[in-house]
Amino acid sequence: MVSMKKIVLLLILLMLPVLSGCKEEEEPVFEGRYLPEGYVLKDQESNLGLILNEGNFTFVNDIAKSYIPSGKYIIKNNKLLCRNEIDEVMFTFKIIDQSTLSYVMEESVYKDLYTIDSEHTFAFEDGTVFVLQENQ
Repeated sequence: MVSMKKIVLLLILLMLPVLSGCKEEEEPVFEGRYLPEGYVLKDQESNLGLILNEGNFTFVNDIAKSYIPSGKYIIKNNKLLCRNEIDEVMFTFKIIDQSTLSYVMEESVYKDLYTIDSEHTFAFEDGTVFVLQENQ
């Protein structure tokens, strides 16, 4: 007959993967300026883009706007969540890799505000890919 000790040992061995937390590691992102893929900054647009710095973000897609969305960002479930001062998720980006993000409209507060492209603005929509800019 199987001893109680062996049964307990077997149960512990079977439970080890569950108890060890089989947690998938979050993909980190590089800090810096992200712009829609292919967008080229003009001279007067030095503040344009999604800027990540030490856990904070600012997001400027139109230099003529008086309100600049900003706050803290966190990484959760392989997504970059940009939150404002009342902890509301303003913008959600799927992390493709450390220097590439994809905008997720359905999980963002600002869904339809940025669909018009003008001289000093970049438009973006669901799935728009943002790329880390070098030397910015």
